[in-house]
Amino acid sequence: MPLTDSLHTSDGITIYLWNPTETVQELLQQLDNTSFLSGSEAPDIHRLPAKRACEILTIRVLIQQIFGDSSLLAYHPNGAPYLQHFNGHISISHTRSCVALGIHPSQKIGIDVENKTEKICRIQKKFINTDEAEQLSPQDPVTGITFLWSAKESLYKALQSTGVDFRAHLHVTPINPAVTAASVPAYQTRTTPPVHYKIHYRLYPDFILTAAIAETPPGIGISR
Repeated sequence: MPLTDSLHTSDGITIYLWNPTETVQELLQQLDNTSFLSGSEAPDIHRLPAKRACEILTIRVLIQQIFGDSSLLAYHPNGAPYLQHFNGHISISHTRSCVALGIHPSQKIGIDVENKTEKICRIQKKFINTDEAEQLSPQDPVTGITFLWSAKESLYKALQSTGVDFRAHLHVTPINPAVTAASVPAYQTRTTPPVHYKIHYRLYPDFILTAAIAETPPGIGISR
């Protein structure tokens, strides 16, 4: 499984990106521990659609490569992933051409990868508020709108709260699509008082990567 990129932010997030190319059987052969496939709530890998099965197994292989044991991965009742016996926090995302794993030693984070597609423009009113729409760059609307969707997905994962309205509760500063890697401010109003976040991002040819973390003293965005 080829590691395609490894990114680090100034506020402590490490992100690993992989290009998933293996079959279900090839991924199973790479795993040293498949105990997560046992038990009443275990996924039936061979009955799942191949894409979903590969996503599940790919993340396990990544956890094994980084932490040495794929069985450390578990999920909270709300679906958020965590690592057993690890005091830090993780976040996971998939897209057609990329699987991403984000890690922070102490803070809750959210990461997201999204393929750029014109379809996102059709539903933008469901998640983009008036202020954000007014600041969107007209030169590359697909990238700008996809970024806002991805950033709000990351913010939602970092927030880990129910009843979140992406349009009303999540507020993200739109980007200049000509800037391929940086960070922008964001905040959420789902809780009281509101909490400010930083959204790190990197634009790739086919997809967008975002990472959200609660605001800490100012720093510089993503670096290699």
